[in-house]
Amino acid sequence: MKKIRFTAVLIAAFCLTAHLQASSITSFADITNWVGSGANQAGFVIDFNDGTTNQSYAWGFRWDGSQTGEDMFQAIVAADPNLTATASNSGFGFYVSSITYNDEVDLHTSDLGANGGTADEWWTYYTADGSSTLPAAWTASATGADTRTLANNSWDGWSATVDNAWPGSTPDSPLNAVPEPSAIVLLLAGVGLLSWARKSLSSKA
Repeated sequence: MKKIRFTAVLIAAFCLTAHLQASSITSFADITNWVGSGANQAGFVIDFNDGTTNQSYAWGFRWDGSQTGEDMFQAIVAADPNLTATASNSGFGFYVSSITYNDEVDLHTSDLGANGGTADEWWTYYTADGSSTLPAAWTASATGADTRTLANNSWDGWSATVDNAWPGSTPDSPLNAVPEPSAIVLLLAGVGLLSWARKSLSSKA
C-alpha cells in the first residue's frame, strides 16, 4: 500500500511538471510566470520560430505608473534565471541581438546576426493592445521598445525573423515559461523526503 501511495505521488509530481512545461496560453489567466506587481498587466512572448513544438513562450508583467516595452523586457530577463538576452540602447533605439531561454533543458537558443548568423536575421518587435486573450492582433511595431509606453491588457512579442522576410512571422501559440530545472528537482526531492519521513514514523509506531 505504501509503495502504491508513493508511486501515485510521483506520478502526480510528474504530471505537475509536465503541466508546467506544456500549458498553452490563451489569456492572461493562463500565465503562471509573472514579474513585478501593480494594477496593470501585460503579456510578453518570445517566439524562436525554430520549427520545434516548444518554440514560443510567454511571461506576464505587472506594474504601476508608466513603463515601456524595454522596461518589461529588461525586468523579465533579470527575473528569470533561464532567460538571457543581449540588447543595447543607443542613439538608434533599443536593439535585441540575441535571446536564449532555458538552454539547459530545451536547447532553444537563437543568436541572430552573430556567431555565424547573417545580417538578414534579427528579432522583430510586435505589439498588440486592448486584448487580454490570444491570438492577438499583432502589429510589427513602428517604434522601438524603448519609446513604447505599455498599456494595460496589452502584449509585446519578439519573433525570430530570418531570410530577409520582414516583418516575418507573428508570435504564435506560446507556452508557459517553465520554472528553472532546480525547482523541479526540489519538488521531486521533497516528494521523496515526505515518503521517507512517513515510512520512518510508521516503523517506530
